[in-house]
Amino acid sequence: MKKLLHLLHTIRHLPMVSVHLDVKTEEGKRMFDYYTRRHPRLLVIRNKTIGVALIPLKPFVTFDDFLSSVSGKNSAAYYARKAERSGYQFRSIHPDHYSDRIQAIHTSAPVRQGKSMANAYLNPLKSYPANAQNTYYGLFREQELVAYLWCVRSGELITLNRLLGHADYLKDGIMYQLVLSGIREIFQMENRPSFIMYDTLLGASEGLSLFKKRLGFKPYRVTWKKGGEP
Repeated sequence: MKKLLHLLHTIRHLPMVSVHLDVKTEEGKRMFDYYTRRHPRLLVIRNKTIGVALIPLKPFVTFDDFLSSVSGKNSAAYYARKAERSGYQFRSIHPDHYSDRIQAIHTSAPVRQGKSMANAYLNPLKSYPANAQNTYYGLFREQELVAYLWCVRSGELITLNRLLGHADYLKDGIMYQLVLSGIREIFQMENRPSFIMYDTLLGASEGLSLFKKRLGFKPYRVTWKKGGEP
């Protein structure tokens, strides 16, 4: 009972934002429908509305401004620099060219954050969406893909749709380098989005929650709106 009351108190005091998605695109329509459908377990709320992990970008003029907010001892920036010093390199990729390596990443550990790998990862995609809304990045060591990031853009939002690293290299801080490098690319986008989303914080495992918070994500209550580009 005490835990439930604490959760309700947390939800009640979450900051609220409205986010517009461009439902004129297939990706935007799919995202809006998924984020606003009934929650699979908590039927009284919408699927992705409570505790949504967001980084609002408007407070930051440049990527360096943002980076300073996630710097310090044992910070995202600290671990990203550790990976970079170890020789990992970040660049854009076409995921269809790395399907075997992506599957090796998916199967490099049977359990992540205390949960078995979902079938969506164990059953490889035959091809990845190729349009302006989808962008893909990879982290390499000696020309071998060791982690990848899949982002999907719609209106004011860009979502970190999938990000995963090979289990053998996680201790080097590769996921921090991957995500921060991806955020740097987002800052350079034309008509930069207003928000970055990484699923939710409420209900995330302790390790995943710490990872998100180190990267600057905070929980929000979100009202999803239909619209075009902001």
